[in-house]
Amino acid sequence: MVEEILIGVIIISIIGLWLELRKSGSWSNHKTNRRIFRHWLKDKEK
Repeated sequence: MVEEILIGVIIISIIGLWLELRKSGSWSNHKTNRRIFRHWLKDKEK
């Protein structure tokens, strides 16, 4: 159940990221989100 929610959140954030990139074309947001995502992955591995 929890995993399904996490997968849904990841998919929504990826779609949101893609739309933001198409709209603004700025990569700074993308880098910030990748950093957050990496941080989240590290937390998950613990």
